[in-house]
Amino acid sequence: MASQAEILNALRGPLGCNGVRSIEGMGPMRQETLERRLAAAQGQISRDTMAAIYATWLQEQVHRAQGPPPPAVLDAWCRFLIAHGCDKKILTIVWMQAALNALGKWCQVMTNEKVRDVRMSIVNEIAIRCPDADAMDVDRQQVPSQGKYISLKPERPWLTMLAIDPCGSTGSAKAGLKSPDQAESQCRVCGSKKHFSDECPGKAFGYGPSSSSESSAPPGVQGSQETSVPRRQGRRAGFVRPDGSLGQQGSPQTGLQAMSPGAAIPETGSHGKLVNANDSGGPNADPLLTGTANQQPVAQGSLSS
Repeated sequence: MASQAEILNALRGPLGCNGVRSIEGMGPMRQETLERRLAAAQGQISRDTMAAIYATWLQEQVHRAQGPPPPAVLDAWCRFLIAHGCDKKILTIVWMQAALNALGKWCQVMTNEKVRDVRMSIVNEIAIRCPDADAMDVDRQQVPSQGKYISLKPERPWLTMLAIDPCGSTGSAKAGLKSPDQAESQCRVCGSKKHFSDECPGKAFGYGPSSSSESSAPPGVQGSQETSVPRRQGRRAGFVRPDGSLGQQGSPQTGLQAMSPGAAIPETGSHGKLVNANDSGGPNADPLLTGTANQQPVAQGSLSS
């Protein structure tokens, strides 16, 4: 803090208070007048000198009132010095130094207990007006917001958050909220653990999720309520469709019988009956079975050669 001689020189020089001859002469000066002179001379005096002059003026107000200054005076004092680069630490130091320098004068008009109480009450008022101890004047210096993000509880706690692919990946970034049915580890339609019930391919064929009673069964027997798709059965040999075409020839041969070149090949007649090609026919053979029914009839009345 500047000495009393430096304060007087600043008052008479840059501030232009030529009528002030001593520190006590600052007492009658109005607060608005002192602030206007300090603001005009801020380019000629340092920040510490400005704070020391203003703190000396404040302790003179305490001496004259024999008690703490009004709250409005202290508010204006803190606001002005903060606006010119002072923080909580500087305000506390300059005030304590100014009060201790005038300790003798204070003790002449106040008791020791009151002197201590008044001095510490102003220190507490400075702390109340400067709680952050740093950038306290938001009007003077617009600092970036240091607010923290607040984590709110979800409105629907039953939802389960699932991880999704990051931006730019080849995967599909679907919504990360899944219902409890989707959050199961096993599909309720087909029993697979590779997809959820809502994504089961079996739903496209009319299958739905199993009931609650079936869901309690062991994983190996879980499945759909619907019966499985029946296996396609072969038609009987010799089946003829209504249009006359054969629906299916005889049952397929397997093994060496199908590969043998001399194996008998079943044939069908024109009426859809199964005929054995090796059967040459007997005396009672039906011409429809032997294939003679397909021969053209001889016209009656023709001369034989």
